[in-house]
Amino acid sequence: MADANKEQLAYLAESTWGTTPTSAMTIIPWVSGAMASGLDTTRSNSLRTDAQLSSSIQTGSSPSGNFEFEMTADTYDDFLKSVIRTDADWSTSPTFSGTGAVTSTQFTGTGIHTNVAVGQWVYITAPTVSGLAAGNTGWFKVTAVATDAITTSPAPSETDASVANMTVDGSYITNGSTLSSYTFAQNFSDLSNKYHTTTGCRLNSGNLTFTPNGIVTFGVGYDGKAMTQATAWAGGSASAAASKDVASEVTAYESAYISADAGTAEAYAKVTEDVLESSISLAVENRPQKGLGSIGNTSMAQNSVDATGSIQFYVNANTWAYEGYFLAFTKFGLAQSLNFGTADDVTSITDRYLIEFPKIALTTEPGANSGLNTDLVYAFDFAAEPGGTIGSDAKTITITKT
Repeated sequence: MADANKEQLAYLAESTWGTTPTSAMTIIPWVSGAMASGLDTTRSNSLRTDAQLSSSIQTGSSPSGNFEFEMTADTYDDFLKSVIRTDADWSTSPTFSGTGAVTSTQFTGTGIHTNVAVGQWVYITAPTVSGLAAGNTGWFKVTAVATDAITTSPAPSETDASVANMTVDGSYITNGSTLSSYTFAQNFSDLSNKYHTTTGCRLNSGNLTFTPNGIVTFGVGYDGKAMTQATAWAGGSASAAASKDVASEVTAYESAYISADAGTAEAYAKVTEDVLESSISLAVENRPQKGLGSIGNTSMAQNSVDATGSIQFYVNANTWAYEGYFLAFTKFGLAQSLNFGTADDVTSITDRYLIEFPKIALTTEPGANSGLNTDLVYAFDFAAEPGGTIGSDAKTITITKT
């Protein structure tokens, strides 16, 4: 009997929709999920003299499914790219590492501007002994680039004439219109040569959830072309993804930033209030297509990326302003950062992500009072739209990592 603990999940990016390349699949950690065949049938209405129902007829096949993961750095980057339909791979990160300086608005240093684009986020840090002030360390959005200088928001908190070993890092993707697809496979490892394979899988959703005292989770859904039983991994072989630690919201959820400038997303400030819960939902609905004479899907288009989410704060004098945004339908920028800890014990590189919506509108807030001895909470839902600029383009979502 097959055991759920023994089932493995792997994926392989396709260059042609529905065609599995001959190359090794990547086995990834997962929590739960489903690969459904999507078999469509109908019953014949032909009359029989023996008063029995006539044959069942197969009329189609539309595989679909979903997978739940505990979020780790790097492991699910391909899915993040796919669910926002990005047109390019992660950008080339800035390469600055050396002696820098800090003014009231800028970070400077020879070559600090290399590979930096207006509108992107960068992570700036230096060893404590170098004297970089706490307010000059962390995530900053670049608002202007000049030779050997970058202007940021938030602005630096203090000036410093010389900072040794300062580093600038950050590689980003943005939403686009590219279609991506995968072959998904499951190995029932406690059975001999038993596999499921589904080709032509296009993601239709991606959901990041941060709940109190819980592990950060990431879930995806997909629609596919065809599902089959197999006797080996699709593509010929499979190898495990690099092992990374999962993280709870206690250690992974770092900060929220708000830019209260009607969606130009240039006046960011770190939120000082507690964020109670947060979620990010990325929907990119598929449109499976098929013609007469075909059981399965023959092509698959996709809708635009629909980015929504929710965020909760305690009601206080500061968060009162957010309700003002809601009531006035004032649009603003929202970014949230995650820290997944040290990725490399040799170089002490840290895995971080920052997800920015340059322009959102708060769409609901229930205004509920839960009764005696409870805290009042703002529970906002939001919807994102194109805003701000990165390079020369307005985007709905930007994801940056280090």
